[in-house]
Amino acid sequence: MHQHSPSVTRLQLHLPEMQTVRFNPDHETADDIIHREGIHNTTLNAFFNLCRARPELTHDLLYPDCPSKFTWDPKSKVWNLRNNNHDAIGRVTFCPPSAGERYYLRMLLYTVKGPTSFEDLKSYNGEVLPTFMTLIITTSYILHFNLHVLPEDSWKEMMNGISASRKLD
Repeated sequence: MHQHSPSVTRLQLHLPEMQTVRFNPDHETADDIIHREGIHNTTLNAFFNLCRARPELTHDLLYPDCPSKFTWDPKSKVWNLRNNNHDAIGRVTFCPPSAGERYYLRMLLYTVKGPTSFEDLKSYNGEVLPTFMTLIITTSYILHFNLHVLPEDSWKEMMNGISASRKLD
């Protein structure tokens, strides 16, 4: 009765060094929290680590698709290769456009395959751009004006351009 198929894995969404941290203020000090082992290990950071460590398995993998090939171990906070044939899907935390950089990060995580870091996600033609929004705006203008892409097609072409530029790096 409690088994659902496919299983859904909640995937964290956060900017660099801005992950959610849970703590009990009655038992932990700020120093304890900062020095807590594994404090930086989130599903997103672990996905980047996985892409660096296993590029042969992750070069064509999007963050939301990670649970289809890997399982999340909440104790050790790592992704492990899936050993069973159970269906699983990932759901990245919702983020509205008003969230700014988090929104653009979410867009890229649904588009860029096998990213190895936040900086890798902000890379375009070998250059690391300052923000995720800058990357999306820059590639949109390049494709729209240089390739004369129609406005209604520019979004799809822009995102395909980001993926293609990563293969050139």
